[in-house]
Amino acid sequence: MASGPAVGWFMLSEADRDAANRYLSKLASDGTRDELGFAPIHFAFADRFFPGTSVQHAQLRYVFFVAWAYQELLASTAGERFSRDRLFEIERRYSRRLMDTVRQLQNSGISGWMKYQTGERPVVRASTIYWTALRSWRMASPVA
Repeated sequence: MASGPAVGWFMLSEADRDAANRYLSKLASDGTRDELGFAPIHFAFADRFFPGTSVQHAQLRYVFFVAWAYQELLASTAGERFSRDRLFEIERRYSRRLMDTVRQLQNSGISGWMKYQTGERPVVRASTIYWTALRSWRMASPVA
């Protein structure tokens, strides 16, 4: 027997709602959440109309650090398959080098310094954010 469309709801206590919000806030960066799941659609249209650009590219200069990480990865693996962990390790090393270089800027008033200072792992890695730009601008091409 086939059933037709149905409507339903459920009730949460205020404590349950607060617990869910606390959990989601730990997952979100800068308070941004994609609760409805529209981000992939948004990014697909954005890439179609404005290739290689994105609102995620807050610090576009980092595209060069990602390109250098991929360049090192390809050189160290001689073009063979590699694990994501290897890419993330190279990316972490570049991030540490960048942090060591900019540490002297502490309390300089430069926007964004507090995020660097916390040392938290990013929710989305730079290699993921900037891959579309690298590909669109032909700075990198996918390895089959």
